[in-house]
Amino acid sequence: MGKSKRPLESEEGYQRWYADNQKVKRWLLMSMKPEIMKRYLRLSTAREIWSALSKAFHDGGD
Repeated sequence: MGKSKRPLESEEGYQRWYADNQKVKRWLLMSMKPEIMKRYLRLSTAREIWSALSKAFHDGGD
């Protein structure tokens, strides 16, 4: 839901956050056509991908 802040690598909970982030990133990226996915591969978090997708494709409606 984008409410979990990225912990520092040295903080407790980082490994869990990283694993969860990777799962969501993979889900998002694998749901795209390859030509679209290429635009978002460089983003490091699922939140960044979701925000970029929202800006690119959301038209303000439901």
